[in-house]
Amino acid sequence: DILVRLASQQFPIVVLDRDLEADYLFPLLIDNQRGAAQAFHHLYDQGARRIFFVAGALDSFDNMERMRTFLDEAAEHQASIRCYHGDFTEASGYEVARTIVAAGDLPDAVFCANDQMAIGFLRAMKESHLRVPHDVALVGFDDIPVARYMQPPLSTVGTSRFAWGSLAAHELIDFLETGKQ
Repeated sequence: DILVRLASQQFPIVVLDRDLEADYLFPLLIDNQRGAAQAFHHLYDQGARRIFFVAGALDSFDNMERMRTFLDEAAEHQASIRCYHGDFTEASGYEVARTIVAAGDLPDAVFCANDQMAIGFLRAMKESHLRVPHDVALVGFDDIPVARYMQPPLSTVGTSRFAWGSLAAHELIDFLETGKQ
């Protein structure tokens, strides 16, 4: 609400990863749909047919787009999907993995709606002496810097922070030069 009230012709605002609509407010969103589709196809193309999805916060725009796209892709390819709910924290990914391992019901693959949950999932798998990707393939989303230092390195859907920042700057410059939104 504060950003919507502050945005004006003299004070245009670019917001990253927030779905807001108002005059002089320029939202730039992550392409959640493309990323979730890429994650699904990466797993499916490797032979995964029984895939679990670990959702983040249910009130999150990003989570809902990722979940909807992933489930749509799975339905189109007749893959078996089961959803678990986390909250975008490492602890929630860890707890979901412990629940799955305790049930003895391992999938072929798991897609976590963000890297933090995937890191927690990976930790729980290691503690259970299960190997990623040999026993269960795992993919996260966001490509946070620590993902590449995990053992094994976390497969993740990446977004270019540099390109995103560049696009934000171009949006503002274009508005300042043309006055058009």
